[in-house]
Amino acid sequence: MKKITVLLAEAVLLLSACSSATLNSAGKELEDTLASAADSSNPYVQMVKGGYRVDDPGITYDDAFSSFFGTPRWQHFESEDGQNVVEFTGDCTYQDVPVKARIQFVVDEEAGTFEAVYLAFNEVPQNMLTLTALLETAFEEGRSGAAEAGNTAGTTGGETANQLLYKGVPVDQLLGYSYDNAVALLGEPDSSMYGGEELTYGDSDVYFDMWSGPEPFLSYISSPSLADFTYNGQPMSDSYEGLEQIFGRAPDESRLNYDTCTLIYNWDHMGCPASLYVVLPLEGASSDVIVVSVSWWGDYDTDYDTGYDWEEPPLDDELCGRWRASDGSSLEFSSDGTLASANFQIWPTFLYFHDWNKPYYVSWQASNGQITFTSYFSETCSYKLGTTSFYDSDAGQMIEVDQLSIAGYQAEARMDALTGDGIAGSWGWRNSNTVRTVLNDDGTGTWLDHPITWWVDGDQFTMDYQGVSTYDYYIMGDAMEFFFNNGSKSFVKVGD
Repeated sequence: MKKITVLLAEAVLLLSACSSATLNSAGKELEDTLASAADSSNPYVQMVKGGYRVDDPGITYDDAFSSFFGTPRWQHFESEDGQNVVEFTGDCTYQDVPVKARIQFVVDEEAGTFEAVYLAFNEVPQNMLTLTALLETAFEEGRSGAAEAGNTAGTTGGETANQLLYKGVPVDQLLGYSYDNAVALLGEPDSSMYGGEELTYGDSDVYFDMWSGPEPFLSYISSPSLADFTYNGQPMSDSYEGLEQIFGRAPDESRLNYDTCTLIYNWDHMGCPASLYVVLPLEGASSDVIVVSVSWWGDYDTDYDTGYDWEEPPLDDELCGRWRASDGSSLEFSSDGTLASANFQIWPTFLYFHDWNKPYYVSWQASNGQITFTSYFSETCSYKLGTTSFYDSDAGQMIEVDQLSIAGYQAEARMDALTGDGIAGSWGWRNSNTVRTVLNDDGTGTWLDHPITWWVDGDQFTMDYQGVSTYDYYIMGDAMEFFFNNGSKSFVKVGD
């Protein structure tokens, strides 16, 4: 721990903690957020955060500030005269007015000390007396917060309390972010596809809405890991009762669909609805995969001044709602362009993928009597890298070559070389000189010419892919006729 000596002075100040403050400088707030994320492991930042006052060694600056200030942010920079400065920003209340406090510490690396030298409220500089009093108030609050934390299990303090987090980052902070801002917070993805529309972080995916606005924005996050999403330090649960305990209330909705149950929590984000989905397999389901996702579709009515025209995806409002057929078939179209449920197959069957694999997410567009579904799939299988032999007619002998075996699929030989490092490369049938699978180093590829993204974790191979299917339909009032290649089916609208 590094020490700092603070001169205490008496002052009468109306200072209090605050969970957030309303600021006009949204750009500066974003700048502080990104700088804080980038400097999270900076040694100067860690020195100040882990330091304490000589007369109060029981609590660090990080503990005190996280307890007292809302949205605490730390960053490091070098001043014009070459000094190392650690800057803290956080929200509090001063004389009953919400303010953004900006505190700067000068670090003496050789001496192993630092000193608080500057304070501003809403970018207005304050004197040293106010700074000293603010520090005293913050540490007093920190001591109280630490005592209360000892009696409160399963909660976290500071900026992430009572917030849904994805990989430790507040979901409400990510939703609506651009590609660059999201990557600044989450780090470089393992892979990127479709021109940046989808980013992969391990087994989870982050999607950007490319067509609902003039610029792409983060709108959807999906993961098969309950631990990727947390609330007050607790990972998501695989039961109704567990989620109810974590959030302190029952899910807003629950939906049964095929062999899964989806539990949903809804909230408002920037004036538009956002939702958390926890998809749980029912007993006897064909797959035991759990999917946790968050979706938010932004404000389609925002008047963006971008210098070019753009169009929203066509959505037929008459389709939105729940539809039932006499044979028990059902469809539910959401107004955000997602298919909420369907108990019969509307997605394409791929002869070269496992036909039992169901999409984890389906979007739809419709106009002029035609509806198009885009289905998103993810499949995980065990794999093994070994060797096989083939007859090389030019050499007149058997040649050994790498062989990739993926459970449930036919083994394939390496086509672009005889051996290689890992499974990246071209794979297929040597005897007929047929390339069937291409796995690129960047995580993209093709499976029988169908685009995929892929990654491996231990002996598990995962690939994501999409399928598009189109149908004609006709609506008259609350009746709809849905046309297939081999006939049609009549539906009646039963609710919104």
